[in-house]
Amino acid sequence: MPKLIYGIVSLIGVLFSPQVIAGEQKVICRAENHFVHKEASKTVEKIYTQLGYKVVFKDFPNRRALQLAAAGHCDGEVGRIPSAPAKYPTLNKTDKPIITIKAYAYSLRKEVNVESWDDLMHMDVAIVRGELYAERNVKARKTFYAENYIKLFELLNLRRVQVVVGLSEGVKQLTLHTHVRRSEAPLFSSHLYHLVHKKNADLLARVNDAMNMLIN
Repeated sequence: MPKLIYGIVSLIGVLFSPQVIAGEQKVICRAENHFVHKEASKTVEKIYTQLGYKVVFKDFPNRRALQLAAAGHCDGEVGRIPSAPAKYPTLNKTDKPIITIKAYAYSLRKEVNVESWDDLMHMDVAIVRGELYAERNVKARKTFYAENYIKLFELLNLRRVQVVVGLSEGVKQLTLHTHVRRSEAPLFSSHLYHLVHKKNADLLARVNDAMNMLIN
């Protein structure tokens, strides 16, 4: 009960801060045509709306969205893996995750069996550019980069690659070829955390308070 009372008091405090009363707008970078980011944006918008801010999402190519957020062109970025701030130290992550992701390997050939990242070492593999988990873990014979999930599976259907690696949350939005096979177990699973630029250090504390109220 004391924790709940503290959360309510904190939320009242941020709602009546000068910035909130002024109806300030917050700009959040996100990856364009990215299903996971679109889904996570719903929660991000609820959080900022709870704080009294109007949210404007700016869509960019996946990696570019992160780079622009890190450069301070946006107040924050929708969501990335927890290690993202290590590469982009101007961005601070929230205490709680915004969404959970799982990545699988997809192929057209029955004889292609992928159970771990090491299984990709002697294959031609495609990933979505800017998805950090894939860029760090895929050590393939040759790696191809797609700008979005539609182009990712075009590479597979054209047999330019043997395997593609993608997030199930994004893949489920596509109409896949009936012969596409998915690995039984995910190659990667992680929480994504909303990122706030360090210039908004005071905002991060208020976002964390709002998340504690909205996300159990």
